[in-house]
Amino acid sequence: MKYIASEYTKCSINPEDTIMMKGGTGGVECDGLDAQGVIDHLAHSLTEVNDSSPLEDKAPFTADDNEAKMAVVAGNTYISGVVSLTATTSKLITLTTCFSDNSAEEPCTDGEYQMSNTVTVE
Repeated sequence: MKYIASEYTKCSINPEDTIMMKGGTGGVECDGLDAQGVIDHLAHSLTEVNDSSPLEDKAPFTADDNEAKMAVVAGNTYISGVVSLTATTSKLITLTTCFSDNSAEEPCTDGEYQMSNTVTVE
């Protein structure tokens, strides 16, 4: 959440800036960027397997496919220990994490086992 907010603050300082870069390369341009654009970049461009991105962390639980192994995914995919990013509006991103073991008794789809927060991009 702090990473998204601090990077997007750069856009309010210079609307022609490029944010969310790693090692001075890549990133997305501020001009016209909305919540879904931020999510697409964070969950796909910055988290490719073997990519040296700011979000290169892996999920703390083992999974069979590469997307589920990433610590950040797009959409309402609730996996133990993974941060799911959803564009609630064009300016609001909701970050949700499941903190259960996703068992039948503690499913990740149950809001009781989720922690959420939001960040505004404007």
